Amino acid sequence: FMTIIKYYLRMNEVKVMADQCGITSDDEIQQMLRLLHQLGVIVYLTATAALRDVVTVDPQWLIDNILKVIPRGNDPEWAETLDGLKKADMYKDWKELLKTAIVNRNLLEYFWDADGNDADFMIDLLQRAMIMCKWDFGKVHFTGGGGIQRRFTLEQLGLGKETEELTPEEIETRLKEYRAEENQLYFVPSVLGEREIVDEESFESMEFSKCVFDFSNKFLPDGVFERLLSLCVAYSGTLHARDCNAINVPLLGKHRAKVWFGEQLAFYLFEYKDTHEIHLLVQDDENSNPARCLDILMSMLDKLNHDVMANGLEWNILFESKAAENRGELIAKADCENRNEFSKWFSTNSSNTVEGQGHADTDYHVFLELL
Repeated sequence: FMTIIKYYLRMNEVKVMADQCGITSDDEIQQMLRLLHQLGVIVYLTATAALRDVVTVDPQWLIDNILKVIPRGNDPEWAETLDGLKKADMYKDWKELLKTAIVNRNLLEYFWDADGNDADFMIDLLQRAMIMCKWDFGKVHFTGGGGIQRRFTLEQLGLGKETEELTPEEIETRLKEYRAEENQLYFVPSVLGEREIVDEESFESMEFSKCVFDFSNKFLPDGVFERLLSLCVAYSGTLHARDCNAINVPLLGKHRAKVWFGEQLAFYLFEYKDTHEIHLLVQDDENSNPARCLDILMSMLDKLNHDVMANGLEWNILFESKAAENRGELIAKADCENRNEFSKWFSTNSSNTVEGQGHADTDYHVFLELL
């Protein structure tokens, strides 16, 4: 007889097996699954309908599926996968993933399931684990400086020469309609390559307020910065979907990024593996809002630490002083709260929210809860 190996079970299969063991209550089945998950016997997640419908009985199957969207160099099995991509006419999509760290759903379905059933589960799982997030900025390409730009053409938007006759609101509506018809795109930060996101000379001439997330009491684990980027891009994408003219496309590199949380609410993130630090830089001008950027990023780090890192992360928050007597010195957050020099990090300016956004100050909390 041929043995059929099951890597996972659908919930209806679990209920049949439970019924055979005398367990008929849905509550009892859920309690059983949670216990087995806590014991490490199975993997069972409940955040979305797609996740609740699958019980993974072989964790290695999950790992292998996740690795399908991450390059593996000279692995002989990977060479066979690349050959399959070419035969399926998906090689161009794969090269686009390597170039931009953006993957389309068609390629994910090719990797995970021809009919897309398992793709729903894997997509939800990777988003829940913050390994991947929706990319709501349309198709992209890289400019000479490494920045990501929208690649919508007038023809694609159906605008042609009539653009001058349309209002900005009408153009935005056309853009949203076009985006809705596109194959869904996702951002995979672990695929990002080394690239510059700004012109170094102009960057050096700018003045910034700097906040440092210092993990050196322990260490900054691999993958934390990528997951933070995933949350930032996902949140920025939700704002961009509301007003594509107010929120720019993120500029992304392996250890650095520039992201917008509002029309004039831009910030830079830099990862320094050697010192176990993540730096937040907000340009000094009258419209900047360091406090809001910090508030959102602190909430994201708390969410990441709780949901993914089992509360194992520890960090201190430091601010860089610009005072003449100690310029460049990093001072602990607790020592900065009552000093006028650092007041911009502690007072939120509500005028910097995106017009029409509504309850902007609580928006990102709702966003994180929806994860």
